[in-house]
Amino acid sequence: MEFRRFIREMILLPCQVIRRARGTTLRIIGWQPTTDRLFSVWRTIERTAFPSGHG
Repeated sequence: MEFRRFIREMILLPCQVIRRARGTTLRIIGWQPTTDRLFSVWRTIERTAFPSGHG
C-alpha cells in the first residue's frame, strides 16, 4: 500500500468530536472496511504488554 493511500484510508477518519463535562467522544462518521483493520490492530496493541525498560 502506498503511503498516500495508507493516510487516506487508515489515518484520516471523518468523525464528529463531542465534548461533554466528563469527557470527549469521537463518533466515526465515515466507516470503511479498512477501518475494521485499524481497530483490530489497536486492540492488539492495547492487549500487548510491552516492557517499560525502566528497572
